[in-house]
Amino acid sequence: MEGLLKAQMTVVEALRQPLYRDLEEGYKVRCARDKIVPQRIVLTADEIRLGKLFPQRTDKMKGAFDNQAFAAARREMKDAPAYSLGQAESLVRHYIDGQRNILQIRNAAAAAASQAVPLLEVEKYLRVLEKAGFIKIRQV
Repeated sequence: MEGLLKAQMTVVEALRQPLYRDLEEGYKVRCARDKIVPQRIVLTADEIRLGKLFPQRTDKMKGAFDNQAFAAARREMKDAPAYSLGQAESLVRHYIDGQRNILQIRNAAAAAASQAVPLLEVEKYLRVLEKAGFIKIRQV
């Protein structure tokens, strides 16, 4: 199994560079056609900051998520930030594994939800989970 995975990764890596060049060239052609200056994608300050923060579940969040306990903890908090994630809230929780940073969690949740998931809303939600004792956030 490991050999197969290694072989597949070799194929993916061999395809990555040509595909990346094609994508970049297509972008430049489109920009020229639309008279737009091509720009390099760079991370924002918030993306850099949140890329260094790794949420990890505590014992309080092992197994099924206890919505009632979380709601009770929120009622007790006086200074908890308001957040708005809608259906993405459960997706964000799903991706908390101690290995993904907040930026990766947001990106995974957005991909799974097929919609935009605001990064700072994810941070607010995770801060509330942390304050309620459901997760700990470590900085790397």
